[in-house]
Amino acid sequence: MADEKNTYPHVYPLKKPVQLGSETITEINYRDAVAKDIRKMRVGPAAEKMELGDLLDIFTSICDQNRVVIDKLSPADCFAVTEIVNGFFPDGQ
Repeated sequence: MADEKNTYPHVYPLKKPVQLGSETITEINYRDAVAKDIRKMRVGPAAEKMELGDLLDIFTSICDQNRVVIDKLSPADCFAVTEIVNGFFPDGQ
């Protein structure tokens, strides 16, 4: 568990838990993004066409849950995790 806390030092408590089989997920642990996490991100004029899915893909790469869980997030949680990703970038990017 100590290693996981070092790997994913931040916690996002879900507003609406996700049910995955018999498991109820109430929080998502994540780490700060690094260059490898945003390698495929578009920059310049193409960035204006970034889709919500692009931000969710970045979040999936930095958290302890897989895409199946991320795809089951409520709209409120979905937008909250994309705001986490947006927070890694300088203002105006």
